[in-house]
Amino acid sequence: MARAADEESGNDWSIAVTPYLWAASLDANTRVSGLPEDVETNREGFFRLENLDFAASAVIEAHKGPWGVLLDLTYVGFSDDSARSGPLHLAAELETDGLIAQAAITHTVVTHDHWSLDLLGGLRYAQVTTDLTVAAGQNVGQSFSGQADLFDPIVGVKGRLSLGGDWFIAYYGDIGGFGVSSNLTWQAYAALGYGFHWGSLQIGYRHLDYDFKESS
Repeated sequence: MARAADEESGNDWSIAVTPYLWAASLDANTRVSGLPEDVETNREGFFRLENLDFAASAVIEAHKGPWGVLLDLTYVGFSDDSARSGPLHLAAELETDGLIAQAAITHTVVTHDHWSLDLLGGLRYAQVTTDLTVAAGQNVGQSFSGQADLFDPIVGVKGRLSLGGDWFIAYYGDIGGFGVSSNLTWQAYAALGYGFHWGSLQIGYRHLDYDFKESS
């Protein structure tokens, strides 16, 4: 993750643009329209880079005094030709595209020489599109597709912890859904960072989880 240095304008707003690379992986059971059984992907349960087709992400933050606005945009595309469909685990080819757009208002409640804490509240939109082609069984060659659009409220915290010198730990966490579009969604991020005169570099781990409603 590379964080651009803040730029202040005459009205005391500061803006930071953070493009980042997300080595994303997917572990899920998927149900698509027209197919009664769930489709299982990444059944080994560990990171598989070969399933990742494309990923692009960026965070934009604007601050004025203790108040701020945070925008987080992420797109990921997966494909898995070793997916399994139904109780007989028949072979299937699965393509999944996900767009996640998040907007939140932030408020700084703690500013210290060694750490900071912001509270946040906002909305997260997720669009998940799934295309499945059955490669074996009675439905061989047939294609099925489905799309879910989720709008969920979220609340959370974010901040930094100084480790001395130019080293720091950045952290973020949120929880939401509450039955609005999903039963529950939560996200956690932690990274080790180093500051430069032009910004900072961070390397960390991010986890985004959804508990979908049956209708989604």
